[in-house]
Amino acid sequence: MMIFGIDSLNAQIKLPVQFAIQKGSNGDVFEVRKDFNSDGKEDLFAVVHRGEENKLFVAISNANSTYTYSSHPPIEYFNCCDRIEQKGNIIKIYSNGMRYFESYTFRFNKANKTFDFIGFDSENFGNAIHDGAGTVSFNLITGNYESSINHVPMDASSPEEGKIVQTKLKRKLPKIYTVNNFNEAIKAIEKILIERNP
Repeated sequence: MMIFGIDSLNAQIKLPVQFAIQKGSNGDVFEVRKDFNSDGKEDLFAVVHRGEENKLFVAISNANSTYTYSSHPPIEYFNCCDRIEQKGNIIKIYSNGMRYFESYTFRFNKANKTFDFIGFDSENFGNAIHDGAGTVSFNLITGNYESSINHVPMDASSPEEGKIVQTKLKRKLPKIYTVNNFNEAIKAIEKILIERNP
């Protein structure tokens, strides 16, 4: 976690150097400004970018007019963004892939002054014959993993002939993931996806 002190009674949130808040093609700004820690000051959850680099960024106010900042190294494979949604202390970001869509769910954690990464969902359209098409839902807190994937045999007489393989299992992750180690969480999830859908 990076912590920066801003010595001003009217402290303003400062983005990482040379980064700006990401905007969608329709002009939507990928940020949520809200008093998450209930101290009467505005906090920020945002997707920021510098050129093609994207990363998650959080600024939570402190009692002494400073902010605690959380972020992670830019993620090359993060196809940002389709939209961002907020309900209470839950934030969900949707990616905008070509043949797949993913969403990432975060929940504010008052104790560590950042957001825990609590949920991953994806929808994949597979290849031209829809092999690999399906959905995945993974609750990182409970460990509940569910998938429904279409597997089309290579020698299928028709592209429509496939088998839907449904999986429900528990998969405990080694740690709690937050905005700070989001990259590490994605790698752990990708490993599980490969194990379940080779």
